[in-house]
Amino acid sequence: MEKNESVAIGTPYDDVFRTMITDSDSLAISLINLMFGLSISKDAKLVRYQNEVYLKENKKRITDSQIGVQNSDVYYHMECESTAGDENILLRLYEYDSTIAHDHALIEDNVLKVTFPKTGILYLRDSSSTPDVLKMEIKAPDSTESLVLEVPTVKISKYSIDEIFEKELWFLLPFFIFNYEKRLKRSDESVENEILEKLVFIKNQLENSDARGDIDTYSRILIEQMTEKVTKALAIKHEKITKGVDEIMGGKVLEYEAKTIRNQALEQGLERGRNEGAHQLASAIDSLKSGKSADDLIKAGIDSETVNLALKYVG
Repeated sequence: MEKNESVAIGTPYDDVFRTMITDSDSLAISLINLMFGLSISKDAKLVRYQNEVYLKENKKRITDSQIGVQNSDVYYHMECESTAGDENILLRLYEYDSTIAHDHALIEDNVLKVTFPKTGILYLRDSSSTPDVLKMEIKAPDSTESLVLEVPTVKISKYSIDEIFEKELWFLLPFFIFNYEKRLKRSDESVENEILEKLVFIKNQLENSDARGDIDTYSRILIEQMTEKVTKALAIKHEKITKGVDEIMGGKVLEYEAKTIRNQALEQGLERGRNEGAHQLASAIDSLKSGKSADDLIKAGIDSETVNLALKYVG
């Protein structure tokens, strides 16, 4: 039977969110730590899981992220929300989270063990009624007790540029322009110069942070590129800003530079890791054939790319 797929059309902001979550461990970790009050090392290795979930009637939705930390049983599900007060997001979160919990469920001694992920929302826009914490309450039959799952929120409007750099909240930088959205809509002439000044400040501070080793070069360039993309989308009717962000952030030159840095790093590590990678792949294939699951391999320390490749060989 053919699947009936229903996929929500994303925005440039969703794309930026997913790109940073996917392409940079250090940026993803900075958001996880902020959202859940953690202190995971920026050098920790992340595991990214399939972000397609199938709901009732075979409808498919895409989550913004489903991430784990290697050698940990905790999963993180984070969503980017550009609408300030949509209560229906709780229903969507529950659908996503129950599917994620199902995918990682275990049966031991005739007991089904289901673990929900830690879930949070990044609000690009908010209002006075936007809560700091949302909650999902799950009641069991024949019981007076219920399980309450808290969903913390992060609101861009609550953070200044100085605080972002002071606390190394790198993930928030591309979305900082949302704090100027209302003034942009009012065609406040002074806001254009103010935004361009902030972009120059962001560029300079990022370069200083890179020089000190506070942030890796690839992540720094990725932030600059994503800041450019968000700014152009939000200020599309303001030619002065769209031209200015090109000049400040570097445009196509940065795109080439980022790809060059990553390709050079991959090339340098390729030969060194070739033999080790082949051995790990063979071991993963043997483990899958013996009945172990992909999750078992990942928990044992095999990276998700190797596991996915092994799955293709096993079929």
